[in-house]
Amino acid sequence: DGDDTTGGDGASNSCRGGAAQLAARRSNSGSALDTGHGSQAQGHAAQDSVPLPFRQVVHWQLRNLGMLIGTNQLLFASHEHPTMSLRLCDMTRPLTSLSVLDFWLDNVMGNVPAVAVCGHIGGAVHGYRVVKTEDLPHWPGAGFDADAVLDNAHAMLSFLHAHCTRPGGSYWVLKEPEADFIRVFDLKALCGAAARAAEVQRRHGDADGAGDARGGLRGDDSK
Repeated sequence: DGDDTTGGDGASNSCRGGAAQLAARRSNSGSALDTGHGSQAQGHAAQDSVPLPFRQVVHWQLRNLGMLIGTNQLLFASHEHPTMSLRLCDMTRPLTSLSVLDFWLDNVMGNVPAVAVCGHIGGAVHGYRVVKTEDLPHWPGAGFDADAVLDNAHAMLSFLHAHCTRPGGSYWVLKEPEADFIRVFDLKALCGAAARAAEVQRRHGDADGAGDARGGLRGDDSK
């Protein structure tokens, strides 16, 4: 599946040399990402003179749905792998299925064909391995079905596309722990409801204050 270097000082030196080579060829955050793998993901050039919130913006096409995604994903290149992402992993901890799913999703949405997983112990590099994105779901312990993940993603995005219809609107997507459904709130409606509730509370407070004042005046007149 790619380069695999593990264990010992020789592995550390090899990985450091490989990392230096990758860093020397790293994609400049101010230049366009040329994936060379079709039109599913296209990088947009970032002007050095204009500060931007993301390293690159990519277009992800998931079946009939397309979206623009901002990402700070670091991309590298080598002779064998023109484009790949980089992930650092602590070798004293097990690599969980959620971590591998994270690697895979980032690469799929950015149309990055490979990931370099670099293992370290206490900051000292001990080895690395370049894995094709399509092979990540089959890694030992990965434990996820790529097709099922994309099916769920498409279902959720279709739901959002149908319900988040206000132009320029902001929405809050909530999935509570252990719930098997999601809820979507229009932030404009939420803010409006909160403002109305605060106004009603203020008016009630003013009315209560006025009533107390009138009661005090009546008490003075009775003396």
